[in-house]
Amino acid sequence: MRFTDPRGYLKREVMKEYPIREMNTHDIDRFRELYKAVWGFNRPLGFDKWRLFDTPHGTCPTAVAMDGDRFAGLYTLWPISLYLAGTEVLGGQSMDTMTHPDHQGRGLFTKLALASYEIAASRGVKALYGFPNPNSYPGFVNKLNWDHTGDITHYIRLLRISNHPRVPTVVKPVCDIVAHLIPKGKFGPFRITNKRPPEESIIEIIASDTEPNVCSISKSTKWFQWRYTSESENGYKWITAYSKNDKACGFGVWGMREEGWCGSRDMRAHLVELVGASEGAKRAVLAAIIKEAFESHAMLLETLCSYPSTERVLRRAGFIRHRRAPLITRKTTTSNLPANIHNHSTWRIIGGDVDTF
Repeated sequence: MRFTDPRGYLKREVMKEYPIREMNTHDIDRFRELYKAVWGFNRPLGFDKWRLFDTPHGTCPTAVAMDGDRFAGLYTLWPISLYLAGTEVLGGQSMDTMTHPDHQGRGLFTKLALASYEIAASRGVKALYGFPNPNSYPGFVNKLNWDHTGDITHYIRLLRISNHPRVPTVVKPVCDIVAHLIPKGKFGPFRITNKRPPEESIIEIIASDTEPNVCSISKSTKWFQWRYTSESENGYKWITAYSKNDKACGFGVWGMREEGWCGSRDMRAHLVELVGASEGAKRAVLAAIIKEAFESHAMLLETLCSYPSTERVLRRAGFIRHRRAPLITRKTTTSNLPANIHNHSTWRIIGGDVDTF
């Protein structure tokens, strides 16, 4: 039987136009409704408010497509200061991209992305970076003019494998014993505390561990305070290493999702910062983080990393390469930037530079 559409209902539905506007703080319920429709669960309310509306650079540049009073789709950028060869430039990370299941296949992803880039550019954002999943990668590279510069290594360090839901009960004790035998790093001559170092020490340690001609996230003490706030409900904890003369010489931050994440609380610990004036200081901090994460019953400790010295420290402490995450970049200006963001070898990334950590 041949289907006919004499009144054009089908054509009008396919060609439906969606008003596009910028998201504001009054849209939080619409955002969460869309998120649940796409992913099947919601993140903690406090996390969404902090992440979307309380960044050091204001509200995230976000374009939304409307279907009546509801969101049909959304594209968000996370505004962030970039360090490009010694110069601070306002940038952004591609973050939440969602299309409601009832409105997929109608080109909303591309339209919303371009609208979000325009919003960001109007606020002074000049460069973007991101880590797309396999489903969105083709759209970024083929339709939105993003450049795949190369891949960043995703590292994992096994802790309590028995907490993985797919591990048979009978072998869980053996798995944990094997994981416990993996090297943990050494404390060495350093004194370890579980407190944040003084602000002046944070600045000094970062300066000692920063290369001159790289592309990275610009991290001020204000940024650290915002990024690892308790409002994120990620349970971030600080570890600081002190030398024999009681001078702070290294620090790290790690966290695990708290109970507010409910079903998406997966017992994976995230290593989000590891900075030190020496590799020895980093090893001491990492050894303390591994110990704390194990005692917190984390299944594993994971991070992304492209800092050469930090990668050496990770491997010596039993971290293994798990997968590769594609790093993509894009300019939102026709002006020259202080550094070439398309040169993969210049990028320095650690876990906290990724929105999902």
